[in-house]
Amino acid sequence: MRNYKRSSKRVSAEQLAGEYGAGNYFKYDIKASKITDAEIKRMATLANERLARLEKSGQSEYSREYQLVEHYALGDPNGKGSIYNVSDDFDRIRFTYSTRGMDPEERSYYVNTLRNFLRAETSTVSGTRQAVSKAYKSFADNRPGLSISEDQYKRLWKAYRESALPDKLSHQGYNAFIEMVQTTNLYQLSTDQMNEALQYLATSDNVTIAGRIGDAIAGAGGFLQNI
Repeated sequence: MRNYKRSSKRVSAEQLAGEYGAGNYFKYDIKASKITDAEIKRMATLANERLARLEKSGQSEYSREYQLVEHYALGDPNGKGSIYNVSDDFDRIRFTYSTRGMDPEERSYYVNTLRNFLRAETSTVSGTRQAVSKAYKSFADNRPGLSISEDQYKRLWKAYRESALPDKLSHQGYNAFIEMVQTTNLYQLSTDQMNEALQYLATSDNVTIAGRIGDAIAGAGGFLQNI
């Protein structure tokens, strides 16, 4: 990888967005001291245009990059929320245009976050649609006994992301969800029913996956059934 610290060349927004592969939001790969404020503003403008397009097209809820932006802007687990502007009603999130007040580490984080976002497939509408279609095909191909449509697949994962499952980010929570998809009619339900069924799964205190699914079926009162 080029060492910008030893380079006298100005680094453009296009280089930042296209020269490097997308990576972890915590990998500070680029020396931000070589990036001008004007270039950062230009990158932020490009990124915010993509966020707006994702929202307008209805793809924001399926875009991994949009979800990451939302997670870090609202959850801010590492004190980096200052690089985003969030509307009062939390309905609109954008990257800030200014680096004023940022220390060197925060500036590096911001530059690399913008770079990673612009480089990622799911930062665009077309890229998100392609990624979802590929993911759906892989999911369906690996489960030939499951007659699930792409729309059902999208609604299913949206419900999972929005669920209150306390362990949904762990293997236990994910495995319980997948087992529930494969053994019940969860994917055939309406969006509201999916959400309700996952709420029953979330509130079960059973220690086994089968037990948790059984509690959800009992709680759902008939619309969630084994298949």
